Amino acid sequence: MLFVATLTKAAILRVNNNPNVTGANIYSNAQAAHDAATAGDTIHLEPVAFGNYGDLNVSKNNPY
Repeated sequence: MLFVATLTKAAILRVNNNPNVTGANIYSNAQAAHDAATAGDTIHLEPVAFGNYGDLNVSKNNPY
């Protein structure tokens, strides 16, 4: 008997519009982070440096 498991690692996506904050999984607006997220990911909204993070249309289904 052969079992094949696919391991996925949930990501943390950061929303931060401070131009000095760079790196992987950092987005300048909430919609971009939402659109990039996959099941199990977490989106952290960090303090706003400039203005706001814009509008957010949540359209993904909750699998739970």
